[in-house]
Amino acid sequence: EAADVRSRYWTRAQHAGEKSFEATFDEGVLTITKVDIQPWYYFRQFVDAKELRGKTLAFTAEMELDLTEPEVRSFDVHGGGLYVAVRSSSRKVLLQSELENEPRIGKTDWVPMQYVFKVHPRAKTIEVAFAHIAEGSMRVRNPSLMEVNLKKPKCELP
Repeated sequence: EAADVRSRYWTRAQHAGEKSFEATFDEGVLTITKVDIQPWYYFRQFVDAKELRGKTLAFTAEMELDLTEPEVRSFDVHGGGLYVAVRSSSRKVLLQSELENEPRIGKTDWVPMQYVFKVHPRAKTIEVAFAHIAEGSMRVRNPSLMEVNLKKPKCELP
């Protein structure tokens, strides 16, 4: 039943051609593994942006990487991590991240990752995704998309 609930909210996309990535779930952990030659894969969710326009959001997750540079370099940026795209009603891209998290290549333990962004006033949809543009596998747990209050101090001293 949990897999059915996930599939209603999350979709998968990869470069055209033969199936080149496998996504599996085990106890709340998503594992994405490259199994063939296509260069990229996104495990993604689309969010209605109408109520979020003008707000600052943080897309976060914990990730564990076991990734190496791809054999065929199709993009300037490679690896695994968080991806965000904000689009208008005409599907014009208003904001797009490019795997800005570090690390994004190599072998890691669980690492918290975060991408903070402001939702454009003309935004219609927000796409949040886990991008895999490398060789190997990556694991993801505890994803969230939440509003960030940048006016509130992060810590106060006595």
